[in-house]
Amino acid sequence: MRPFIAGSWFIVPALVLIGCAGEGAPGPHGPSRSLSDEEVIEESLATWQLSEPDADDLEDVTLEIGVTRLGCASGETGEVAEVDVDPGEDQIAVRVSVEPLHGSAYNCLGNDVVDMDVVVGEPIGDRELVDAACEHPRAARTASCETAVRWSAEVDD
Repeated sequence: MRPFIAGSWFIVPALVLIGCAGEGAPGPHGPSRSLSDEEVIEESLATWQLSEPDADDLEDVTLEIGVTRLGCASGETGEVAEVDVDPGEDQIAVRVSVEPLHGSAYNCLGNDVVDMDVVVGEPIGDRELVDAACEHPRAARTASCETAVRWSAEVDD
């Protein structure tokens, strides 16, 4: 009997540890868990600026932008996940999102800028270029979204 009791002493803690390895177990950067849809959106928020604001031409169909992750990410913006372009009558809204990060131990030193080209698909004309990420409540409270307008054509009357 003694060997069985001694063997049980080693097995029980091992089973407890195995049971803790599922969702919610601590990972190398804090708890790992599935994010809700809203958390994924918030973790993926990115703002953008025109790389050369004075170089844009009313006939351009492509924008050169610099994308920056909004949240803390130890200086890394990461991979661009998606770009949505919504050309309207008075404005062209562009929303850029980045791949969500894994973990939670990130500092807020400021993230790098990822340069990319965005195909608008039609001439810019006299429409404003707007960062649609600034519509999100979290982004709207930041200096990056003091104004969502990234470019406005000056039209003489």
